[in-house]
Amino acid sequence: MKVEDIIHVGLYLFLIAVPYISSKRFVKNYGTYIAAFMWIVILGWFMNKGQCILLSQSEETKNTDPIYKYGTTSAFFAKYLNVDKKYLMHLSVICELLYILSAYMLARHSKLLQKFIIASALLNLYSNNIYA
Repeated sequence: MKVEDIIHVGLYLFLIAVPYISSKRFVKNYGTYIAAFMWIVILGWFMNKGQCILLSQSEETKNTDPIYKYGTTSAFFAKYLNVDKKYLMHLSVICELLYILSAYMLARHSKLLQKFIIASALLNLYSNNIYA
């Protein structure tokens, strides 16, 4: 796993924690912008079969190593926290749901963006994880 992937996972987990650790004033001023970025990431997951567009793993590594099947975050947990490989799909879905919840909470001042986040998330979860 490359350094870029570790930074990518760290920022992903940080975005999940933003609505819980930031002040109400910060969420009011910047929450919609961060939620719009997160919504674009969710759309990217849908377009790229559940994977982030910014993956730096080579095609050979993704095709030969099964821990990368459900994304870099699941691979990080499998490699560094010794999560069993049979739980990676469930871990991926849980992380996606937490990410979606965080985006929804950050978009509390834009009801239209909240609707787009929910619709995109349901479409992504259905298309990428049910038939995995």
